[in-house]
Amino acid sequence: MKILTTLNKYWHDKSGATAVEYALVISTLSIVVVSAIAVVGGHTGNTWNDVSNAVTD
Repeated sequence: MKILTTLNKYWHDKSGATAVEYALVISTLSIVVVSAIAVVGGHTGNTWNDVSNAVTD
């Protein structure tokens, strides 16, 4: 019965759920930031290539 009591205590313990939720939010935000940097970096590189080509022509 002690095992059931221990399992029941852990089943109703919600303190770990907050940490998991924060980890999910942070990982989602990290993916968004990395994706945005990749997109903006690509566009910025293309713009500088256009400027370089315009200057050398």
